[in-house]
Amino acid sequence: MNIIKYEKKFGEITFPEGFEETLKDLPLEEQMNYFRTSSCVEHSNTEYSSRTIACGYNKLEDDSNVKGIIVKDNLIVGIMIRDAWRRIMPCTPEESICTCYDFDDDDSEQNIIYTWFLCVPANFEN
Repeated sequence: MNIIKYEKKFGEITFPEGFEETLKDLPLEEQMNYFRTSSCVEHSNTEYSSRTIACGYNKLEDDSNVKGIIVKDNLIVGIMIRDAWRRIMPCTPEESICTCYDFDDDDSEQNIIYTWFLCVPANFEN
């Protein structure tokens, strides 16, 4: 996975309370276990420690839209993800990027999907 150095223009870094301390002193490969992507909207109001697999979560290395991890001071603070317009864009924790935007064949219904970059607990099973 590509490693990109954090820049201010990538956006504000906001971790859930106590989450940053969990990552400290872990190698990047292990830190990746504490993050998932999800195209589910139900998780947006769910505390990170109580998320369930029901929404469909992906490990960073299993999401084909994730093109790299953003690192600051040896901590993962974001991902680079391909958006709906095929641009590679930064996404910080607990934020989302539009990864699909299209219309059906007769333009009567639109299909918009946002992919979220989420913090998860150590015992998350996925």
